[in-house]
Amino acid sequence: MLSAVAEVCGGVALNLHVQGLASQVIALANRKPASPPQRVAPAIQEEFGLPGWGTLNIPTLDAPAHIISQAKREKNGYLIDGLKPFMYAMPGAEAAVVFCRVDDNWGCFLIPLASAGLKAESVGVRTGLRASYLSHLTLKGVQVPLDARLDEGDALPLLMRTLSLNWLGLAAIGAGIARGAVKAARKYASERYQGGTMLENHPVIRMLIAGAESNMEAASALVTRAADMGPGELELMRACAIARLTGLQLSAEAVTDSLQVFGGYGYMEDYGMEKRLRDVTVLKSMAGTPQYLKQFIFESGEVC
Repeated sequence: MLSAVAEVCGGVALNLHVQGLASQVIALANRKPASPPQRVAPAIQEEFGLPGWGTLNIPTLDAPAHIISQAKREKNGYLIDGLKPFMYAMPGAEAAVVFCRVDDNWGCFLIPLASAGLKAESVGVRTGLRASYLSHLTLKGVQVPLDARLDEGDALPLLMRTLSLNWLGLAAIGAGIARGAVKAARKYASERYQGGTMLENHPVIRMLIAGAESNMEAASALVTRAADMGPGELELMRACAIARLTGLQLSAEAVTDSLQVFGGYGYMEDYGMEKRLRDVTVLKSMAGTPQYLKQFIFESGEVC
């Protein structure tokens, strides 16, 4: 579904993805809130990087990623401090699903965005995916009741599942954007007359479209492979990380080649290709840098 929506608008697809991701966290959690909010955002990122692979295994390990977001148990609840940057959300989100450290384990909390001490600061105008609201979430002395915690003592399995679904969803959105770009390029080439013949008859245009379609299909295949895997934690995470790393790169190349079919017109707003380029470029920077993903893929391969 995400790919189908992304063919038309990547930003709307991202809104559906982040809402679905946060809803999945609540649905998979051991404890269910009595009255869950309708619009929820996932706060996964830690400082300015995702939780490191070493930290996923040993939450007390400072390297490669120090977990600054922490929840301290008090008599009637928890006191939470931390920073969750780059939190994407649907406009009008009411709460956030926040992962942080509790003693030597991971914890997952459902926190209303109107809570005292919580600040969601908008990052302002962005390059792409503008339909989705983006903010940096700061938590300073945020007090939550005991029933705000969604796990029963260790949210690591829930965090691993959430990371997997996030990577998979972003890869699916990228593949959808690429498919929409290829369709638009084929349509334009079949209607445009240039150089004494239809544009689609020029060899260079054929090569551009063929390359774009090949990359798009390869990206879609990576998404399908990961989506068809069983619920195994580490194996699924690795497949989703590969889909995110390689799939989005292939999707970006497909969009770029498709845009070249339009020539200079591809960079104008008239045909919507520049938006596809902006959206897929932003996707490539989300949910972990290529270096982080490559490190995770290598080290998880040794375990698998």
